[in-house]
Amino acid sequence: MIDDDKIWIRPTDIKNWNYCERIPFYHYYGGKGIYKTASMEYGKHLHELQTALEDRNKGRKYGILNLRKSQAVILMDSASSLSGRLDMLLYDENESVYPVEFKNIPGRPSINHIGQLVSYAFLLKANQYNLGDHGFIFNIGKKHLYKIDLEPEQIESIRGIVDKIREYIYYERLPEPTKHKGKCRNCEFLRFCNDIF
Repeated sequence: MIDDDKIWIRPTDIKNWNYCERIPFYHYYGGKGIYKTASMEYGKHLHELQTALEDRNKGRKYGILNLRKSQAVILMDSASSLSGRLDMLLYDENESVYPVEFKNIPGRPSINHIGQLVSYAFLLKANQYNLGDHGFIFNIGKKHLYKIDLEPEQIESIRGIVDKIREYIYYERLPEPTKHKGKCRNCEFLRFCNDIF
């Protein structure tokens, strides 16, 4: 078993958990040896471009008066062992905050993308930010902004997901694969899953 104090979970792990429960497990045990798919590399490139564009953008698309922005905001919560880097944080004139994630996705954000955004909302609340009632996911490729409601019960559910991921890692138990085998075709961990086909 691994020292439980060394297991920190990232919002990206929660996104991946909602896609396939094995991915965070493999990330933790696979380390830096995983290969990046072409779509992952392209998404990273678009993400960097969008970050640079946001420096010049006045932010009118967000519909927040007297907007102030911070990019690459590092958030940590030692009580839950959750930490990550939020793409952008918006502040309104009352100092309420709204998390923003940039994604290169084919359409609307799915549950895994929303789970990542909600994870950042959890971290913001844990760090005593005055969290607004919504956040945003900006689809870089489609240039479309999605406003995502942040429900209190969704935010609190993150703690249970973090505990579940940490338990699988701590006890070195491989989670069950996704039931949707189509997700496996472009997975960077396909070569590790010998029991799916």
